[in-house]
Amino acid sequence: MVERVPNINRERLSVTIGLILLALALIPLLNTPGRTVGASVLGSALDIPITPAGLITLLAAGLACAGVDLLVAAHPRVRSGQARPTQVYWILPALAVIAASQWLSRAPDEQAWLAQMLTPLLGRETLAGKVWAAQLFLSGATLWIIVRAAFGTIDPDAPAAGRWRLLLNVIAYLLAFGLFAMIWETRMRSLITATLMTLAALLLSIDLLWATRAGARRVLLHSLAVALVVGECAWALNYWRASTAVAGLALVLIFYALSGVAAQHLFGKLTRRVLVEFGVVVVVAILLLVTGAPR
Repeated sequence: MVERVPNINRERLSVTIGLILLALALIPLLNTPGRTVGASVLGSALDIPITPAGLITLLAAGLACAGVDLLVAAHPRVRSGQARPTQVYWILPALAVIAASQWLSRAPDEQAWLAQMLTPLLGRETLAGKVWAAQLFLSGATLWIIVRAAFGTIDPDAPAAGRWRLLLNVIAYLLAFGLFAMIWETRMRSLITATLMTLAALLLSIDLLWATRAGARRVLLHSLAVALVVGECAWALNYWRASTAVAGLALVLIFYALSGVAAQHLFGKLTRRVLVEFGVVVVVAILLLVTGAPR
């Protein structure tokens, strides 16, 4: 007898995505000035801005987590108690919402390559609105794919689980690049940027290493190790004169190598050949920084 593959509730998924996009669409309309929370860290002042747009972003991220939890709770393995803790499925949707909010808050003129490419097709007068609408649609489509793929990996023995996991891995590394580049571009103090990159690397590592089916304690320890190294690299790279794209790519290559080694170790397949392969990736990241730095 062929086992029936459970399907995700598309109506709930569509409603969840729609509410998140509605929240993100309100962000450009908020011009209310925010407040700054000040503190003294390591002997110097540290100002943290709190804005209405930031609060709505956190609200949208929380809505994504709640929607995903509601959707995966309907899976037969979750209902029967056979699935592992489902909180891990919150990570990618929440980070995708945060990245989308930052992407949508940028004017097309700030993205010179996009404006230059689309101006002949759309015209400068209508460029801003159409590009923003395309960005919103792409953000929603990406979020839809993430949730659908996460639902397909709840049962790791399902026929399509491996393909869904591979897709999630690709999205995770793309998110890592986007988040690292966005944080780097702020050029804020290393205490802030390195901490944020460490947190992003930690969450993404947990999502990536969870697929190894190792125990939660081992996954958390390996993820902490990966995140701390990425944070240290980010702290050091803040003193390097590199472009945003080069810095983001170098950091994601380092993250890819570290998370890959950690995953192979948890799988019990860490060999000298694997170490050499990921070592080459780190060397490429270093060469990118050296050759991409302004003279």
